[in-house]
Amino acid sequence: MRWLLTTLLIGVISVNLWLAFQIHHDSRIQVDYKEDLAELNRIGYGILSVNAWKEQVSSILTKKIDEFELTDDNRAELQASVEKALHRLLDEVNQVIEKNKKRSLWDKIKGETMGLFFDIEEFRKDIPRFAEAVLEELDKDETKANLKRYIREKLDEFTAQTGSIEDYTSRKLILEKYRHEDVQICTAFLDEEIAIGGEKLKWYSHLMIGMVILGFLLWWWISIGRNRTAFFLLIFISIVPLWSGVSTPMLDIDARISSFEFQFLGEPLAFSNQVLYFQSKSILDVVEILIRQAGIDSVSVGVLVMTFSVIFPLIKLLCTGMVEFRRNLLNNRVIKFFVLKSAKWSMADVLVVAIFMSFIGFKGVIESQLGQLDRSSERLDILTTDDSSLQIGFILFLTFTLAGLVLSGIAERRFSIPHT
Repeated sequence: MRWLLTTLLIGVISVNLWLAFQIHHDSRIQVDYKEDLAELNRIGYGILSVNAWKEQVSSILTKKIDEFELTDDNRAELQASVEKALHRLLDEVNQVIEKNKKRSLWDKIKGETMGLFFDIEEFRKDIPRFAEAVLEELDKDETKANLKRYIREKLDEFTAQTGSIEDYTSRKLILEKYRHEDVQICTAFLDEEIAIGGEKLKWYSHLMIGMVILGFLLWWWISIGRNRTAFFLLIFISIVPLWSGVSTPMLDIDARISSFEFQFLGEPLAFSNQVLYFQSKSILDVVEILIRQAGIDSVSVGVLVMTFSVIFPLIKLLCTGMVEFRRNLLNNRVIKFFVLKSAKWSMADVLVVAIFMSFIGFKGVIESQLGQLDRSSERLDILTTDDSSLQIGFILFLTFTLAGLVLSGIAERRFSIPHT
């Protein structure tokens, strides 16, 4: 029976080690996908980009130019505008004639002669007829085509002069990386890959948790409390989720504007999926970032987090396994400290609570700030989204923490350690 228990526990360890490798490998790929997706849809390429606004505005203006037609609704208004322009033209001609009359004798003679053949007031009476002729000319297909082409050319010249120097290097590299030319297509591809990878990681993590529970059930069911090898293997089974927990992201912080839309000249001007902020880090990533900082305070925090939340619980379990084989090791002060007295220094459970509370805090702050955007204006249709979520790293680290607590209780009874 002991041989069977040991074999089964070794099998559980083997499965968990394979799962740990798969989780670590696939989670790195997931982080790359998520970071690339966030970069593709960064708000700097959308709402905060002058070029993005220019493209949408010019597209709407071009559409309006192409759709322009003379109709009964706008013909009267256009005729009034043409008549007004012709009246202004005649006023300017009259001013030139009167001005010339006040100059030399020759200019006065020319002005008087022009007045004999050019009666401005008579021309004013014919302005409605002239305006109608202009509109009829505008209504011809060839004239409309030439006019629209001219306006589009002027619009292109204007938009070419309007813009800003923006760095699209990161976005181009991502598109080349996944062999896509269009941002929308690449975004859809990454969304699909993230969804598939997320389901796979979820299945792996659930299976690992199941293996840990199975290990404890096997050890308890067969009830061979004195099987030292089995107890040591049980400790090893509990340690495997630790590596997966600290090396995979625990928390994704994701704030974005899902939809930003308003009406411009009767057409929707919209931006979608604008990423404001995104981070996906594991404990090891955070510790590495803190240690690399120049400030002594950041380095100290990184060392303390790693020491009391990861190293202490790990050493405690390893020392417990060593004492299981050699009880006289309790005479060693260091080992005795880790086995019997390090529980109050081990803060893995505190870290779990801290991460969960941080998640609640981040989510509350983000939702509050994004909610202010939603209420910013009645003319703007803004839909904000907080996609922050706990990741499998948190669940696996929680699994290790709970398993460590159970093992500590088992070890306390096995070593006959009285409560104090």
